[in-house]
Amino acid sequence: MVAITNNPVLKPLLAGDHKTSSGLIKDLLTANVPPAEIYESFLKPAMYRIGELWEENKISVATEHLASAIVESLLNEIYLSLKFSEKSNKKL
Repeated sequence: MVAITNNPVLKPLLAGDHKTSSGLIKDLLTANVPPAEIYESFLKPAMYRIGELWEENKISVATEHLASAIVESLLNEIYLSLKFSEKSNKKL
């Protein structure tokens, strides 16, 4: 059994659950958590932990790759939200 830390993004990443992971990130963005903080406080620590779990043979390389792909997708979602936000703040 893999121990889960208190990082709410870790469990859905390990489960390959993009929908839940994305929902958590959207909730953070809606709560005005800065993207850099989302990365530093949630995504980066989760990926470090996933790397440790893989290194300890507690998860498969497939699980690690899937989590990495989900995080890449989440970063794209964050980027798109920033671009959309920039456009909505422009005045005509």
